[in-house]
Amino acid sequence: MGAGSFVQEVCVVDDDRQVADFLDALLTNAGFTVRAFGSARDFLNSPSLSLCACLVVNLTLREMPALELQLTLQRYDAPCRIVFISDPESVRDSVRAMKLGAFNILARPIDVEQLIHTVRAALADHFSGQSRYQELSAFGRRWATLTSREQQVFKFVATGWSNKQVAAALCITDRTVKGHRRNAMEKMKARRITDAVRMWQDLSRHEQAGGRMSQSLFPRGSGLEGGTLESPYR
Repeated sequence: MGAGSFVQEVCVVDDDRQVADFLDALLTNAGFTVRAFGSARDFLNSPSLSLCACLVVNLTLREMPALELQLTLQRYDAPCRIVFISDPESVRDSVRAMKLGAFNILARPIDVEQLIHTVRAALADHFSGQSRYQELSAFGRRWATLTSREQQVFKFVATGWSNKQVAAALCITDRTVKGHRRNAMEKMKARRITDAVRMWQDLSRHEQAGGRMSQSLFPRGSGLEGGTLESPYR
């Protein structure tokens, strides 16, 4: 699915209204859909919280510290990419913001071309992440349609086991394994074994990275929700 399928809203948060209006006009003229806010709380209480793809925010907010806003967005699992605008003396906060996952830090005075380039890059990164989320979500929905035995067989097959090895491990016949394998591959829309391997590897990498999406992607009891995936032959 292309980037055009996603909301492309850029949000600006700065408690200096003149700066917020300047950034709003600048980014709007560059072709972005922009919403400007005079405080972090105004942003958090707005519908834009769920629509924002890129957040441009002053690192030295007064009412609610920008780093507190960043942590709040992480708790909400908000997918927007954050671009901070900092003063030269805000080195310590800039370093912490990057460690917390900020997309970029831009120093004042603002370089217009650099800002526009950074926002475009942040949007591209956001859309890539959204595409990934949808792919994993579709995987989870298909996985939930498999029987428990089909799930077992799929795990084995995706990790390189032959039909005979799976049959021996599960104490079933080779013919039964082939039937479960065929059904599982059809339900997962895996046309080739390499498709099954890629699906399983992608999911495993997501879980090992501590992806918080897993609880919403995979239903409880599916064998995929939460935690790091275990090898199917344990």
